[in-house]
Amino acid sequence: MMIKKWCIAAAVFFGVIGVGGIQAATPARVTAVRSVFRTDVQPAFSRTVVTVDQPVIPRLVITGKGSVVKLTLPQTVLSPLLQTSLQAKDNEPIQKIRLTQQGTRTTVAMYLAQAIGRDDVRFFSLPPIAPQKKGMRLVMDLDNRPQEAAPGETVSWTEQSRRLPPSVPVVAPVGSDFLDARQWQRLRQGVKGKRICLDPGHGGSDVGAAGRMSQEKNLTLAIARRTAAILMAAGAKAVLTRSRDVDVFAPHDGAVEELQARCTIANAYGAEIMVCIHINSSENTAIRGVETFYNGKTPYDYSLAKYIHTRVLRTGVFPDRGVHSGDFYMLLHTDMPAVLMELGFISNEQDEKILNTEERQQQLAASIAEGVAEYFIHRKK
Repeated sequence: MMIKKWCIAAAVFFGVIGVGGIQAATPARVTAVRSVFRTDVQPAFSRTVVTVDQPVIPRLVITGKGSVVKLTLPQTVLSPLLQTSLQAKDNEPIQKIRLTQQGTRTTVAMYLAQAIGRDDVRFFSLPPIAPQKKGMRLVMDLDNRPQEAAPGETVSWTEQSRRLPPSVPVVAPVGSDFLDARQWQRLRQGVKGKRICLDPGHGGSDVGAAGRMSQEKNLTLAIARRTAAILMAAGAKAVLTRSRDVDVFAPHDGAVEELQARCTIANAYGAEIMVCIHINSSENTAIRGVETFYNGKTPYDYSLAKYIHTRVLRTGVFPDRGVHSGDFYMLLHTDMPAVLMELGFISNEQDEKILNTEERQQQLAASIAEGVAEYFIHRKK
């Protein structure tokens, strides 16, 4: 199996994004603040990173009609050597950063050249850089797309309720020939009201595996969108980690940042299950088939993988390569049962032709949705 960017094992990560409700007995120390305007990627964006030596529970607020972004850190103090005022260049979106200390509360205020809205901000945490063993990095990405904020608007949220993707568009007729009336009834029985997250592998600056006529990122998105449309038509509450050809974290980002951003979407959404969709690749172009991976972090991961895998096999589209245990990042760092599917080999001419057929994409999407429904129906028992 080709080693792909989003399928790295979890061993490379040093911690998880959630800080829970634990606050240190002594104040955390703010040890560094840096900001950079990334013009080497498109669209350009500003990234500000605040480093603290112990986990904290941050709060981010947009004020001043969208012209000021404030990060408040309770139970923290500024390092004595830290510069408290940073001035940017005239052409940069963030004009000035000011750090203030009130008791054991630190505020990092970013003053912007033009107003922004909530959808222009991404806020998340990352583990510390080795060899430091404790603490966290708080990251704020501001898109370079000025947007007038509503008069008097103040937006506040914590890192665990970060921005979610837009609603899922219906991209294909959901009443396909692959589901008859009885199947639709069972589908609704299983998924109605369920919160489901679908992760189309790769995207944006990362194409994933490539075949003769297609790229993995486009095939995973097409199948995931169709699956989401079917699930929503049956009454589920589905969300995609990406609904178009973009990086979830940022263009040309690192694997850990991208993977954690996708996990955070599922966790913040409160998804009951997560299905990651990928296409396999091999130097041996004769290899074909579908395989599904799970990690036994909950009692339900294996059954989710088995039900979906079995339904996909019933389509007769791909040979069976089995259900396997795996330590992939997405499987370990999500709060809910999760599976990672490899739907065929893009390196195989026959599989690639199948994957590029809209009819087969819809058939695979319907089978994934059926597998999800079977999982929920049997889990109730």
